[in-house]
Amino acid sequence: MFKIISIGDSNVPVLAKASTNVYYKSIFHEDPITVQSQENVDNAERVYFSQKLTFVMVKQAEAQAAVSAGTAPSVRDYMQKLTEDDYLDWLDECDFMDLQESFDEVIAVYTASNKTTSKAKK
Repeated sequence: MFKIISIGDSNVPVLAKASTNVYYKSIFHEDPITVQSQENVDNAERVYFSQKLTFVMVKQAEAQAAVSAGTAPSVRDYMQKLTEDDYLDWLDECDFMDLQESFDEVIAVYTASNKTTSKAKK
């Protein structure tokens, strides 16, 4: 699912696909599904997860735009080059509170991409 969200004064495209979890794991070396399913997760861990997820979804949108513009061969090639250092560079561009205020929208886009769109047969 694609959506333009607000982070502070900026309108930022985010994209969530079936591959979002795979890219998250590749960049951060942790399984996002396991992180989400843990019991007794404190608020700090939720913030870290949401920041990382936002980064992945912003970069997926950038990757799709680069493919559409012909400047990247595939989303996969674009995403596989990202590292935790790229994440830190991206965080340095964000205001903490502005980013935190975007989390509800980011999670809504993320969870909407995980919903089934097919209808059960009768």
